[in-house]
Amino acid sequence: AEAEAKASKAAELKAAQEAKAAARAEAAAARKAQIEKDSAPKQSAEERKAAAAEAAAKRAAEAEAKKAAAAEAAAAKKAAAEEAAAARKAAADEAAATRKAAADEAAAKKAAEAEAKKAAAAEAAAKRAAEAEAKKAAAAEAAAAKKSAPSESADAKKAAAAETAAAKKAAAEEAAAKRAAEAEAKKAAAAEAAAAKKAAAEEAAAAKKAAAEDAAAKKAAEAEAKKAAAAEAAAAKEAEVEAKKE
Repeated sequence: AEAEAKASKAAELKAAQEAKAAARAEAAAARKAQIEKDSAPKQSAEERKAAAAEAAAKRAAEAEAKKAAAAEAAAAKKAAAEEAAAARKAAADEAAATRKAAADEAAAKKAAEAEAKKAAAAEAAAKRAAEAEAKKAAAAEAAAAKKSAPSESADAKKAAAAETAAAKKAAAEEAAAKRAAEAEAKKAAAAEAAAAKKAAAEEAAAAKKAAAEDAAAKKAAEAEAKKAAAAEAAAAKEAEVEAKKE
């Protein structure tokens, strides 16, 4: 947008310089014509009137040509500004679509990872439950054997106690693993929500930036059009003053 503004300003300065040069050339031509008129033999009133009318028509034609050129330049600037705005909008839309696709892909990947973790945790929990059941059954079997055999040795009692302790430890580990899996799932869900919010915020910021640039370009184009119209009006007024002087 700054480059466009600089280029537009340079073009405007060049047009103003050309207009001044044309005005000076026109004034010089008018002075030369006046000198020739003063030094030439006296013309009749009709001849002078015809010459003045011809000169006025010529100046009017030149003013009309300048006006048409200014209008054409203003239209070209407006078209260029609209084209640049459309290009920026298309680029912003494409970037937004790319960001959305990346966010969707990341969300899908995270969801798949969460599902895989959940399935692994469920499998581990099932395995631990099976082991606990087996230990529990073994403990029950040992207890039954102990009940049916009062003369069981101290080593067997010690083994049964150790087995019971192992079963309790396995149950505690299973509960801890379950809690850890739930915490991991909550953490993954929170991270996914944060990523989605961030992507939405970035997309909204990009859209606001594109809209602001578009509005700025539109204002600049309108300002250029107003300047061109003012320059055109000034040139027409100057030509009119010169015609009146003649």
